[in-house]
Amino acid sequence: MTRANYPARREAERTYQHRVDVPVPGEGFGVRLTEMHNWCHENLAAGTWEEHAHSDERRDERGIKINFARFYFRDGADAEAFRREWLPDGP
Repeated sequence: MTRANYPARREAERTYQHRVDVPVPGEGFGVRLTEMHNWCHENLAAGTWEEHAHSDERRDERGIKINFARFYFRDGADAEAFRREWLPDGP
């Protein structure tokens, strides 16, 4: 897979300065991804955030490639509020 196949994600990388990566658990997100989207819709202005599936070369402790949802934000305070809500024990 090349990044060229994802023009919307490339545009988000250029447009939004603040990013929060949420690792996908082994069992998947279930309804949690929908809840994260709902939180963004309810707490942030339209057009100030996006989310795209992502992966890179990071691997977990067993060497398995990590997939994650990357949330993009225009405002650092929005990114931090999202991080506190959805990754309270994370990075």
